[in-house]
Amino acid sequence: MGEKKSAQFFLTGWLILGLVGPLFAKEALETKLSLSGYYQARGIFLNHYQVGTEKLEGKDINLAYFEHRLRLNPELRVGDKAWVRATIDFPDDQVFGDSGLTAFSETNDASDLTIKVRRAYGEAALPFLGGRISAGRMGFGWGRGILFNTGDRKVDWGDPRSGDNYDQVMVDLRPRGEGSDLHLVGAVSKLSEGDLEYWYDDQNDDIDRYLLAAQYRTDFLKGGLLLAEAHQSSTSTDTLTADLHGKIDLVILRMELEMVYRYGETEGLPVLQTLNVAYPKKFLHQFGWVYELGLKIDPLEDFALEIGGSNGEDKEAGDLTAFTFDPDYKVSLLLFEQVLRRDSEKYLSSQEDALETGDNYGLDASQAENVKAIWAAQYKTRGGLTNAFYIKPTFKVKPLDDLTLTFAYLWARARVGIQLEGDDKVRYGLGNEFDLGAEYQLMENAILGIQAGCLLPGDYFDYMNSGGGVSKAIDAFAVQSRFTVNF
Repeated sequence: MGEKKSAQFFLTGWLILGLVGPLFAKEALETKLSLSGYYQARGIFLNHYQVGTEKLEGKDINLAYFEHRLRLNPELRVGDKAWVRATIDFPDDQVFGDSGLTAFSETNDASDLTIKVRRAYGEAALPFLGGRISAGRMGFGWGRGILFNTGDRKVDWGDPRSGDNYDQVMVDLRPRGEGSDLHLVGAVSKLSEGDLEYWYDDQNDDIDRYLLAAQYRTDFLKGGLLLAEAHQSSTSTDTLTADLHGKIDLVILRMELEMVYRYGETEGLPVLQTLNVAYPKKFLHQFGWVYELGLKIDPLEDFALEIGGSNGEDKEAGDLTAFTFDPDYKVSLLLFEQVLRRDSEKYLSSQEDALETGDNYGLDASQAENVKAIWAAQYKTRGGLTNAFYIKPTFKVKPLDDLTLTFAYLWARARVGIQLEGDDKVRYGLGNEFDLGAEYQLMENAILGIQAGCLLPGDYFDYMNSGGGVSKAIDAFAVQSRFTVNF
């Protein structure tokens, strides 16, 4: 099935070339194939990452592993007005030693490497308004990446691992010509089962998204507004999202702001339809934002003060208010990336208590547990920031030409606090995190790096122990090492 879909994506690209290419070409066009990408091996060690749980009492819970990825970005250029591009991961973050061994007596066969075609699309120039049209599975990003993130942007902590990839048709118009500072973008994308056997029977659960954006870009100024509308008939879901972004870069001083607001209505959270249970319509009011002030002043290589936040789920309001940053927007090494992503039970405790008894919506106890599991899966953050306000200063220095040191401090507080059973105190403190990184340029295309972080959890991670009392969560640590070769 994966190979069939990949072939469809490549064929889409060639279809565009076949339709648009003849508008410009009267003779055979020169083709040129190029390849870029990287190989990266990462070592990851996590200590006490399951903070706020009695499992840790008297235990030392660690997780350590290596993984690696080879990313290939082939591009086929046809003349000077058409391209076919793809992104292929081979292997795709495969864990070292993943060869199926369960005993020393078994044969070691490590030849089965995972392959994932993340992107495959065609792009061609339009004969008007300096525009381009593209179709297929492509990456899409906007602003700093808290809503849409390609995953291609270099970050200080951790690594973007997936990116937002959509099956879509997109038109990028440049009214002032090919080199225009003004871009007008429109896109249509779709999410479906992809099973043509039932294509005419039921398309009500397909998700259709329509996007319009206007952006102005120069060397020192960038700003724009993006509007995205999404619709799904089966859950009566309609949402409208606005993303405002602006950036000023004056070499020694830069300022950047991104704000996202989503409004809509849905009957699809949680997915009670799986049990044929009606769920009342909910309204969405979700907001997230981030601001960065940057300075380049000797002896610092760079200084950045980042402030941001997103709403949590306010059960008193009765609406769906939680906004989650894209998981490829990396705030720090530990708090959101590792600890809160594994803390869905705590997060669910701040939601409305509709499923705490078997009487609500006509569910019995077992059905309520099933729905709660579905709900938990839907609210997984995948490492994205949610329900938090944070402040993070970051310092960078270069003691040697090939060595960069980075230090960051993170303070974070929950927007919606939690209460433990039998305790009236509302807990908001997410904690303090200290991160330190070093990156050494071995040669022009090869880099060695190491990062370490320590999280001092706040009272948000307090928990009830077996004795009926409240226990404080213990500190968490993380170390990541990486070896990267770019080409």
